[in-house]
Amino acid sequence: MLGRISAANIRRHSAAVRNNIRSFSSNDGPGVELENYRAEWKTYGDIENYTPGKYTIQTFNKISPQGLKLFGNEEYDVRPTGEDGAGNSHAILLRSHKLQEEEIMHTVRAIARCGAGTNNVPVARMTELGIPVFNTPGANANAVKELIIAGLFLGSRRVVDGINHMKDLGSQGLAKERVEKDKSMFGGREIMGKTLAVVGLGAYTLFDFEMKVIKLHRHIFLTLLV
Repeated sequence: MLGRISAANIRRHSAAVRNNIRSFSSNDGPGVELENYRAEWKTYGDIENYTPGKYTIQTFNKISPQGLKLFGNEEYDVRPTGEDGAGNSHAILLRSHKLQEEEIMHTVRAIARCGAGTNNVPVARMTELGIPVFNTPGANANAVKELIIAGLFLGSRRVVDGINHMKDLGSQGLAKERVEKDKSMFGGREIMGKTLAVVGLGAYTLFDFEMKVIKLHRHIFLTLLV
């Protein structure tokens, strides 16, 4: 008797659940679609190129090989976008690429920006999806510092202007006869004794390149020749 009652209760409960589910998709209901991730497999991963036991790192820009070496081959599989297997990515590495939500697979668990800013990553949307976005402030500090110094010298001495002027004279066949006369036009200014203001560049020490400097005194050089 108890078994028959329980079975009857279960049938009534199942019928009630089915009716509730139908009400969601009926014209009178809110119109909620119960998709439950029944799309094609390619939307959620590339099963043909899946490598069990490894984390796949997808890159959207050219990343320094020195940095990628930190991902050991036994645990990580680094693949650029478009290469077979990149569709199974667990993490994304990018630089300046403007990342779109449709480019982020459902398998992704973390996104790392090789630089300080994250304005090319939809951070707010990734936060909603529970995908952390990392940045790497200071990782390119040396490159930025060197470019700043190069720009400082190029601008103060008008080097680019002089190059363009000589190219123009060369196209006219006048470079040889005008080079000495016109070089004074692009003398620029010395930076010796000037004041350098650093705004928005962090705590960079501009002239500290940690370089090994080898000094050779002329008297020592002459002694070596003898």
